[in-house]
Amino acid sequence: MPYSKSLFFAFIILILSPLSAQAYQEDFDGLLKSYVAPTEANSIQYLGVDYDAWAEDPRHARAMKSLLRTNLDTLNTQDEKLAFWINAYNLLVIDLVVKTGERENIRNQSAPFKNPGNSHKWTIGGIEYTLDQIVKNVIRPAKEPRAYFALTQASKCSPDLRREVYRAKRLDSQLNDQVLLTLTNPTKGLKFEDEGAILRVSKIFKEYEAEFAKGNVREWLANYYPDKIDLETTIGYFNFDWTLNKTRS
Repeated sequence: MPYSKSLFFAFIILILSPLSAQAYQEDFDGLLKSYVAPTEANSIQYLGVDYDAWAEDPRHARAMKSLLRTNLDTLNTQDEKLAFWINAYNLLVIDLVVKTGERENIRNQSAPFKNPGNSHKWTIGGIEYTLDQIVKNVIRPAKEPRAYFALTQASKCSPDLRREVYRAKRLDSQLNDQVLLTLTNPTKGLKFEDEGAILRVSKIFKEYEAEFAKGNVREWLANYYPDKIDLETTIGYFNFDWTLNKTRS
């Protein structure tokens, strides 16, 4: 009996012990590859999610369990921290859609006059977080504006999910790619109008304006379009469609 008890307690400790910051990655990566695909709806091109199939896949529960048990002390470098929290943010947004069964608009899952960014909480590594707290306490202090192109809001007009997890060793190239995916999407990312006099861009630049060249969005974008953007270019924004970024109608 003593031997059996010791095995039992060892099993309990193993089950409850914190995990490394990479433990969730295999399942989350597989889910992204399985259920995220190019989609077009309401004249908007985006990478949509098959939320119905995702919700039925046991990998989601495993990924969430591993994520919530992460030992945050295993995040040693800035890239490790940023990659983890971008992935965490995206997985939590999907979890919100999955666990509530919402299939029309993620904002339906918050009380009147609130938003899902501050009305839902998860405990990661023993610390409670909302989506807004992740942005405020982790993403913004990193001072990496490209990270905002990696955060989904589960809507057609939000930045697209990648069909892979973010990894510290590849984070720079992955974020560069995310920026280009946005800037080359004329249906929700960036579009020149009126013979180039007007530049219409995603509202991500308005929402996080202060993060782009200290609020000078035109200057930040000019790094990508030096021959097309000058002081005379007028910045406008796409209308934001909050309809869920699903693949199934």
